[in-house]
Amino acid sequence: MAWVDERCARLVAGEPVDAVLADQQRFTGRSWYSAVSVAYNTQEDLAFVAGMLDFDPVPVLRSVTSPVLALFGGSDPLIPVTESVAAYAENLAAFDGVSHGLAVFPRANHGLFVPDTAPGGNAGQLAAGVLPMIASFLTDARVRQPSS
Repeated sequence: MAWVDERCARLVAGEPVDAVLADQQRFTGRSWYSAVSVAYNTQEDLAFVAGMLDFDPVPVLRSVTSPVLALFGGSDPLIPVTESVAAYAENLAAFDGVSHGLAVFPRANHGLFVPDTAPGGNAGQLAAGVLPMIASFLTDARVRQPSS
């Protein structure tokens, strides 16, 4: 994890992606290397991550003028769920005819999947209620659209 922290700090500081990636190669023989590099092993991957690491969504949230449905997994290891929900709730503009939706699925991960605990079951399944919530939100948003 020390390398993960160092890699993030270097990318946030603006160090060139190719330099960070070249330095990462020194760990290829380590037993943990594949776990920390699987999605971070190309210049494109690291450049994408670098653009997200210090992104502040608040100015974007404040400028949104359409309905937003933000769904979070309560067991998401990648984002701070409580802080994210608060940021959405506090910064999405309220205006007539637009309703936003925020929901946290307690056992779900970043992809909104929950573990399947049935013997012989799948590695995971979409959290119950996700698809009906999306369908309902989209139906409600369509109803709110002005007719042309």
